[in-house]
Amino acid sequence: MNRLTGFAARAALAREHARRAVYLCATVAAGVAVGGCAAATHASDAAHTTATHASGASRADGTIGACESTQWAFGKPVPEGDGPVMYVPVQVRYTSGPRCRLDVTFTAKLTDGSGRLVAGGTATGTMHAIIGPAPGERVTAPTSMTRSSFLWSNWCGPTVGLIHAIITTRGHVGTTTTSERPMCLDPRRPISFTWGVKSAAEDS
Repeated sequence: MNRLTGFAARAALAREHARRAVYLCATVAAGVAVGGCAAATHASDAAHTTATHASGASRADGTIGACESTQWAFGKPVPEGDGPVMYVPVQVRYTSGPRCRLDVTFTAKLTDGSGRLVAGGTATGTMHAIIGPAPGERVTAPTSMTRSSFLWSNWCGPTVGLIHAIITTRGHVGTTTTSERPMCLDPRRPISFTWGVKSAAEDS
């Protein structure tokens, strides 16, 4: 902040000096002062540009812009859990650029080893996070598995072979594979595949 304040002060001083130079040029003969006035005008424009940059830096310092598609990629967390529920975590890792705000909606689907879509195995989720070059912001940490994962339950199909979870959003695809399945709770019902569970605080 001190560096930005000093920068803005120097820019304001430069702009004032340039303004005075332009004023002096206007009071002398045009034929004598053409070169000096041109230089003064250039200095005035440069001072204005510098001050504008300083103002922009101040605004950028106080706000966090939305992430561009090139600033992040999907991580590769492994599905977890046994028993009635399996978690398919979604993780985003920072790749480049300034600190930014991630607001992304993605779709997930489950396919079998042959690439066939598992019936009922599609869902949509939304993630909000701040990512950036700082060590603590380079990867979105699953603060709660139930809030940053797709929840998969009631598998009553084949118990062998691989299952692929494919997560997509515009410009990004993430894939994770598992040989595990959640237990069958009710063979008369389809599988359940949903995005997260809100906490009581989020619902209130």
